[in-house]
Amino acid sequence: PDWTAIGVTAGVCVFAWFFVGLGRPIGRKLPFWREAAARGEEAEEATRQSQESRT
Repeated sequence: PDWTAIGVTAGVCVFAWFFVGLGRPIGRKLPFWREAAARGEEAEEATRQSQESRT
C-alpha cells in the first residue's frame, strides 16, 4: 500500500477531528458557525436527555 497517502489521510482526519472539536467555542464568535454550533449542542442535549430518561 501507499503509506504516504494513508499517512496524509489519517493526518487530515485527525486534524479535522481536532478542528471540529476546537471549532465549536471559536464558532460561537463567527456568525456563519453559530447555527451549526447551536444545532450540534441541541442534538447533544437531546441525546443526553434520552440517555438519562432510559436509566
